[in-house]
Amino acid sequence: MTSKNKNPTLFLTKWEVDHYKTKMKKCAADILQEKDVAFADMVRICLSMRGRRVENYLWSMFGGVVQAGPFRGMTLVDAAIGSQVSPRLIGSYEHELTPVIETAGRYQRVVNVGCAEGWYAVGLARRFPTLEVIAYDTNASARALCAKAASLNGVADRVAVRGTFDVAEARRTVLPGTLVIMDIEGAERALMRAMDPAVIAKADWVIETHVMDDRGTLDDILEIAPSTHDVDVIAQDPRAVEVPPDVAGLRQLDRFLASWEGRGADPWVILRRRDAT
Repeated sequence: MTSKNKNPTLFLTKWEVDHYKTKMKKCAADILQEKDVAFADMVRICLSMRGRRVENYLWSMFGGVVQAGPFRGMTLVDAAIGSQVSPRLIGSYEHELTPVIETAGRYQRVVNVGCAEGWYAVGLARRFPTLEVIAYDTNASARALCAKAASLNGVADRVAVRGTFDVAEARRTVLPGTLVIMDIEGAERALMRAMDPAVIAKADWVIETHVMDDRGTLDDILEIAPSTHDVDVIAQDPRAVEVPPDVAGLRQLDRFLASWEGRGADPWVILRRRDAT
């Protein structure tokens, strides 16, 4: 889809305008009181507001359909849990994991821990018709969105959406031939430490690490990594990806915001069984 509009309308709904006005008024008051974090907060609010305008524009252009990347053609639900929609729409979201995604068809099962609105659970089920997917999230809204996304994309029969993934659940679901994709906002440290090493050894793992308690969980995950696995640490790359024509015509800041994930420097740990074929 190519837009002929050289000056695209980047709009906000009335609710969004009121929401950002409230946040900016509070931040302005903090600036007047010379609070140290207030200026940085104002920048984040302004970027978030502009980014939401870009997101609304892209959604209006693409109708919620992913334009590129390994999940091209996937239909997104009209909400997100703690992440940005625009990078998904243009296909750049977490593009560092594309090599893992492209080879996921060799697994029998994917266990997605922290599935949110179903980007990986539904995207992988749609991309690889033989995959069985089990998606977990403790957030009821996330589970509802994931189930809705599975229905929208015609894979509801192969995406089981469940609640808590704990040690007992891992014993039942993490079997040979399984790929586990985990993003649980820092709780990976405690969960992986509690897990039976024999269960960890059965599967391949993609674990997003996070900074918690003034330090990251990366070292903890590397310490837990079994000797049966090869270990790779994947850092976030600068965003220099191809974008659809409708995005290429935007201003430089807006192109940046289209691919901006709003994340910190949280690397992924990839654990691969050496005997995997």
